[in-house]
Amino acid sequence: MLPIHAFALLLLPLQTSAQHGVSFHERAVLAGVNHDGWGRGVAAVDLDGDGLIDLYSTSATGPDAVFQQQPGPVWVDVTAAWGLVDDGRSEAGVVAADFDGDGDLDLYVPCGTSYGPQPDRLWRNDLDTLGVFTDVTAQAGDLAALDGTSFGATAFDYDRDGDLDLFVSNSSHPTRPNPTNDLLRNDGNMVFTNVSVEAGIVHPGNFRHCGAGDMDGDGWIDIGVSDLHGDCLFYRNNGDGTFSEVHHAMEVVTGDANAFGVVFEDFNNDGFLDILIPTFRHRSRFYLNRQDGTFVDGTMRSGILRHDVMGHNVGDLDMDGNADIFLGTGFAYGKERDVFYLTRTLNNGMIEVRNWSTKSGINAYGPTRCHGTAFADLNGDGFPDIYLGHGGPPNVSGSSQENALWVNDTNGNHTLTVRLKGTKSNLFGIGARVGASLPNGDWVWRSIEAGRGFCNTNEPAAFLGLGGETAVSFLEIRWPSGLKQRTLVPAVDTEMVVPEVGLEVTGKPVVGGTVTFDVWGRPGDRVEIWTSTTPAWVLDPNLGGVLELGGNIDVLTAVDLGSDPHQAVNVTLPDLDTLIGQTLYVQAFFKDASGVNKALSNRIDLPMLAP
Repeated sequence: MLPIHAFALLLLPLQTSAQHGVSFHERAVLAGVNHDGWGRGVAAVDLDGDGLIDLYSTSATGPDAVFQQQPGPVWVDVTAAWGLVDDGRSEAGVVAADFDGDGDLDLYVPCGTSYGPQPDRLWRNDLDTLGVFTDVTAQAGDLAALDGTSFGATAFDYDRDGDLDLFVSNSSHPTRPNPTNDLLRNDGNMVFTNVSVEAGIVHPGNFRHCGAGDMDGDGWIDIGVSDLHGDCLFYRNNGDGTFSEVHHAMEVVTGDANAFGVVFEDFNNDGFLDILIPTFRHRSRFYLNRQDGTFVDGTMRSGILRHDVMGHNVGDLDMDGNADIFLGTGFAYGKERDVFYLTRTLNNGMIEVRNWSTKSGINAYGPTRCHGTAFADLNGDGFPDIYLGHGGPPNVSGSSQENALWVNDTNGNHTLTVRLKGTKSNLFGIGARVGASLPNGDWVWRSIEAGRGFCNTNEPAAFLGLGGETAVSFLEIRWPSGLKQRTLVPAVDTEMVVPEVGLEVTGKPVVGGTVTFDVWGRPGDRVEIWTSTTPAWVLDPNLGGVLELGGNIDVLTAVDLGSDPHQAVNVTLPDLDTLIGQTLYVQAFFKDASGVNKALSNRIDLPMLAP
């Protein structure tokens, strides 16, 4: 793909064999999930670990509602049965994420919003042991002290220690005018420390929703947060526990744009994250990454129109390989019809949108006050569906409205669903980016996040739309740990789970010297560390990935992983004068006890020094 600053090129659409567009049918009442949440965020995730998507609808007033999916699919209200007791707080949304690393999804619920300061809530998922969620807010360290006006939140691993931290965005209130936001570091066991000041998160404003993603491609996850009455803020992760606010340097200047969120997504599939800023009573803004962490405003070229946007989310709904946009419209004193935009990439890397609201069936529902918008594959067909949180504030007469559930009717496009299992990274791979390299040379990139759009949580999977392509050459996974992994795809129109494997090295690469290899892989794996003086690039089905070694390949050492996915191995490098000044290429090969499941790590290049 050509760089997006090549503006002299004609804006011609790329030609593909994909089916563009899709329709939906609404079935919230039939499914039993037509909760009235008074216009707040929602989640569509598997809470009980049975492989079926459950739904969580928060409420600005009154009880939340949690629905467990049963075969059918239909849903049963299990709010009381699962111990999620209402105590009258005004809840903005929900971040469903595995904060304690035990393999199930816990719940963080920001509270207060424009209703005034209220404590947030943290629920630990104890369904597998106690059959309920347990409120652990009081034991959660500085999280228990949050008593602000939380409007949004996102979970991400900013310090690359393997557990999920929280960024919380706060709105202005007469009792708390122009607050700052909160960065909460996870210290393990669901105990958090507020590190906002020392991290540089000190700027006041009237904030709405936020997002997290690696904007500059340096392997560290950055933060974006919308401001209703000023420029959106973007915090670049310095990799040392601190952040720098860089919206001017990035050339993302929004002004007083009524911004309601920041969404990171690779809209043009060039491997770099772009930015969508949904706005109220203005055009939502597109910023395209120049592939260096600076951005160009592509709003007017995109064709996006002005809407009263509050709810929002991004994902490939027609599975043509392009990330589409759902904008939930309406506000406290008025309803509007929601908007569904298809996107496509032009030959210069810019984005063009097409309003698909009527053709998709979305407009037939009528006007809404739409806020929460969560995406998940509810019926296992490979196409994301949508759960919407409707309604306005309870102090506005007649603003009540039930939630909607839009089931994707699918089309002829091919799909691939990728679920991740972290070893060095968090278990669900939150913060990872998954790219599919296609035989025609194109790429499709998607991110896995927790807390996106109007404080929603999508199903933690990468839904890769392949369009008319019937094969994938390989996957590239950029893990939040900083590891990079490539793996082969057995078949399309399926789903696959990819465990994280990787190799890191510490020490000086001296001929005959000793270095330490840190190996990350699947418990029980046999790991061989291979070396060669010749680089290569071979898609090898027998090894499960991309072999990046050529020529004569030697086994430097081997190790068996036990129950711990990590081992540090001290290795003596070859003592050969002929290696001085050469590069020793190193890659790890993983196989399980059966010898069936195989994988290759990233390659490490060691420039060999004289003793």
